[in-house]
Amino acid sequence: MGNNILDAQKWGAYPSGMWLRHLWHFFGACTDTFIHSLGSTWLGFAVNVFFAVGTTAITLYLVRRKHGREAMIMHWKEEVSIALKVGLVCAAILYIPIIFYSVGKAVYEDHESLVTVSDGQRAAIRRINVVPLAPVLLELPLSRSDKQKSFIFLANKTTAPAVIVVSCDGPISQLQGSILNSRVMMARQSYLAAPNVWMFEIDAPPWTPSDPMLITYTYSTAAAPKCSFEAREQK
Repeated sequence: MGNNILDAQKWGAYPSGMWLRHLWHFFGACTDTFIHSLGSTWLGFAVNVFFAVGTTAITLYLVRRKHGREAMIMHWKEEVSIALKVGLVCAAILYIPIIFYSVGKAVYEDHESLVTVSDGQRAAIRRINVVPLAPVLLELPLSRSDKQKSFIFLANKTTAPAVIVVSCDGPISQLQGSILNSRVMMARQSYLAAPNVWMFEIDAPPWTPSDPMLITYTYSTAAAPKCSFEAREQK
């Protein structure tokens, strides 16, 4: 874990190094796939290349030794250069589709690897975050009006976003929720999800044990409806 943190800090400080590392890894994956697609290994591929180059070099050397430099140049122009051009054209026709296949396969495998790593990290986070959300509700004794009730909702852990469901045994006219001491808040306004069931969602700031939630509802009936409060973690 410590090494992973150090690596993250290092690559975060030098993002260009991180991209070069990924680019080098991707290039290596493409070349490995290319070699394996040929049914060979790096050693076998190198032996074939060195064999072709060595054969050409030795042939030119023998021609020069037997017939002189002019004959070697003539042999190069008339035979070897044509053979090289034909060989390059054939290599392009045969190898270019394999190169495209290798790049596509490397991209797909890299994507699959990232998805696997991401799923593993999410699963690990879910296993670590085993503490259930169990907030505590406190009713405030004083309200702004007689037809209003206010509550403090205390969270036992940091939750964002948080979905609050308020179920009442009678109608209420309005429901409001906010994080105390927050100047900026991203929230979805309360709405009637079902008869006498209201919901609202707060995305930011996080609902934490040190930042409680204030919930207020108003009613128009003679007696205040009794309501139950449920907090849900938005997955």
